[in-house]
Parts: sequence; structure tokens; C-alpha cells
Amino acid sequence: MKLVEQFDVGRFPLRFGGGNIDVNAYRIISYGPLSYESPLGGGYLTSAKRYKSILILYNESDSENDAKSLAEKLKKHLDEGLDNKRIFPGFNSIFRLGVEVSLVPFRGSYEPQQAQEIYDAFEEHCGNIDTCFPLVILPQVSRNIYNSIYYVTKAVFLKREVPSQVFTIDVLKDEKRYRWSLLPVAIQIFAKMGGVPYIIDRGVLGEEVAEDTAVFIMGLGISHHPLQEKRGVGFITMFDHHGTWCFVDSTALILGRRESISEKLGALLKRGIKQVLELSKAKENILVIHYSGKEVGRTEEEAISDAIRSSGADLSKFATVHILKIKDSDFVIGDLESPYLVDNAGTYYPPVGVTFQLKPDLYLMVTSGYFIASGDVVRGNIRVGLPRVKIVSRHREMETFGYGSRLSDKQLLATIFGMCRLNYSSIQNPVLREPATIRYSREIAWLSLRLQDLGTDLDQASRIKRIMWFI
Repeated sequence: MKLVEQFDVGRFPLRFGGGNIDVNAYRIISYGPLSYESPLGGGYLTSAKRYKSILILYNESDSENDAKSLAEKLKKHLDEGLDNKRIFPGFNSIFRLGVEVSLVPFRGSYEPQQAQEIYDAFEEHCGNIDTCFPLVILPQVSRNIYNSIYYVTKAVFLKREVPSQVFTIDVLKDEKRYRWSLLPVAIQIFAKMGGVPYIIDRGVLGEEVAEDTAVFIMGLGISHHPLQEKRGVGFITMFDHHGTWCFVDSTALILGRRESISEKLGALLKRGIKQVLELSKAKENILVIHYSGKEVGRTEEEAISDAIRSSGADLSKFATVHILKIKDSDFVIGDLESPYLVDNAGTYYPPVGVTFQLKPDLYLMVTSGYFIASGDVVRGNIRVGLPRVKIVSRHREMETFGYGSRLSDKQLLATIFGMCRLNYSSIQNPVLREPATIRYSREIAWLSLRLQDLGTDLDQASRIKRIMWFI
């Protein structure tokens, strides 16, 4: 095993409004968001500026938690910010918008069947659902529970192409957690509105690319239905070189049938390729596929390979196509000289971004450990447990080399670390434990399956696919 690279947070700074650059996502409070709609296009219906209101939906029947008082507190702070404006100055102050925040009550329980009543209350108080954003107060439930009020509510809204945000009661009642959750929640809402909070300044390669070249990063994977063994979802997520969101797409699968999976995934890939090439104005287009190894058995993995090979004619429209498989590792890496302390005790945690080669085309990348923040301050994205390590394998046998440039192994590995820097959901963490291309796979899969249960055809193109509804 040999050291290949030490990717550093400072090599992947973020770009905010006004072209301002910083490594810390919290600087969005000072600089404002990068833009109100994707620079890749989309129009009014995918622009954050179309929104006139945020509707906070709360259960007025919930006297035990005094849900109304919690909703009023949330409204006040979204409007005015906290007393300490450096932590959260208010939604409109950060995003330079004039959105009105209103309270909307609903009555009943927190059972999954309540979801339709929550949507009905939203629609009743909103003259135009394209201009109102729903922020729903619900109790904390495990994300591992597929049949919960959380997933059913989100799916009911998505069926009408309305993205939503959930704020949990337990966080609202915990003052410390609540205070530090306001900014991440606001950023997620803005992204779901269609805005771009920030991007990676020099791109996911950690360096700029040639002016006439475009690099796109695709996440590709399969997730199983948590309750029905043979049902699943294949998905793709697409980002450009700077981590700018392009679109998500998914398709329902019958698992265990290799030919059927290959056919469905092949159609999904071709649909995605067509959209990417329509978006790009570059002379030379490079595609890097991050292929998720989560929940993928031998049959599904062979089906993914078949789908990629069957899409060869479409993939050949790119100058180069590179394919990286990313999965969790059982390896544990420690640093005997680690400067990172927790409660004044040594941790042996390794530096985030350190990458080793096990053998040709097979690598280990550390995604949780310590890093050096501004001012030489040692910080970490882990406090307990073992550091997270990913195995990355390059699948040259499925790659396509056409008329243009090829990326080096270090550049390809940089795309993984770079996408770990793109985090809109927990901004206190400067490096995600897995790249954004595949991080949201379960949310996409479970919500897509819920939509299918509600009679929505996943394969139909729709506006919502251009929005980050899953974060």
C-alpha cells in the first residue's frame, strides 16, 4: 500500500455570491448565495425568485408539544434571525429575498395517512403552489422507517411537483441543536427552491479545466425497497465540474432479473446522457461516473455493467467516459502522530483526504478524520467511532476513450473528494463521508418508491427532476 495523494480542504474552496471565495460554508451569511437558478438553465419554474412565501405547517392538535408555540418561534427566527446574527440573521437577510413566512395549522395525528390532510392545508392557504414553499413540523422518526409520516408527507407533496422541508419537533425543543440547525435548514430550502447556495470554486478536480471542455460527474446506483425484496430503484444524479446541480432521474426496477435491470438502467442512462449533452455548450465533454456499491449484489452489478456497455453508442458522444466504483471499506487507518484531540485525548484519527493505492486501479480514501482549518486550527468531521474509509476501483474495461482528453488517476480521485466537499445538508461538516453523487441514494430511492406507490410514473420527465428535492 502506497500513499498516492493528500487531498486538502483548502484546495477545494467554495464560491459564493459576488464571486467571493472561502473554504467555510458559513460565509454565505456575509456573501449571499451564488445564484437564484442554475447557470445551466431551467427558467422561471426552477428559479428561487418565483417564491413569495414559506408556509410553516404545524399540527394544532398537538398540545403535548405545544406545536403552535414552536411554529411561532420558528417563524420569528426565519423572519428576524437569532439575537446572535452571526449564527443566523434570517432567511431573507442571507438570500436577499422578500419571502413572507406564514403559519398554517392542520389537525389530526402524525400517522402516515395524515399526509394528505397536511397537503390539503397547504394548498388551501396557497393561491399558487409554484410560489409557496412548505416547511412541515413533524416528530422525529428514524430515516430507516420507510412507512413513516416523514416519507409519505414528502411523497404526497412531490406528487404535485412541490419540494418540501421537514423540521422536527425534537430539534425545535433543543435550543442548542435548534440554533445551529437554522442555517443548514435555510440553505436546504433555498436549494430546493432552485437556488444555488455555493459551488466549488476551482471545480471537483481541484483545478480549472480548459475553456472549451466540460466535465460532468454522474452518480449511478441501485437501492432496494426496504419492505419488498424484489422492488428497487435505479437512479442517476448529475453535477457539472463545479458541483452545480443539473438533475436527478430514476426508474423502477424488478430486482433479481438481470436482463430487465440492464434494459431499464440502459434507458435511464441514455435519457441522462441526452440531457447532459443538451445542457453543454462545450466542444469537448468528459463524463465521470461514480457508481455506488451500496446494496448492490452480483446480479445488480452485472446489470449495471451491461447497461453501461449497451449505452456505448451514446457514451461515445463524450470525449472520454471514466467509471469509478465507490463502496464502504472494512479497513481501519490510524495516524500515530494525529494532532486531533477530542476532550483533550488523542484519537489516532488520520487526515481527511489521504489516499492510498492498494494495487493498480484500486484505492483507499479516508473521508472522516481531521483536517487543518484556517489559522492552522485542527478540526475533524468525526468525534467517536472508527474513521470512514472508502474503496475506490476504476473500471477501465467499461470506459470509453474517444477523441479528446483523458483524466489522470489523481484527477479522477479528486472528483470523489471534491464531491465530498459539496454539502448543503450539514454545513458544519466541511467534508462529507461519501460524495454527494451517491450520498442521497436512499432518499431518492425511497421517495421514488413512495411516488410509485402513489401512482406516479417515475420514467416521465418532469420539472421536479431539476430541483434538489431529496436533500
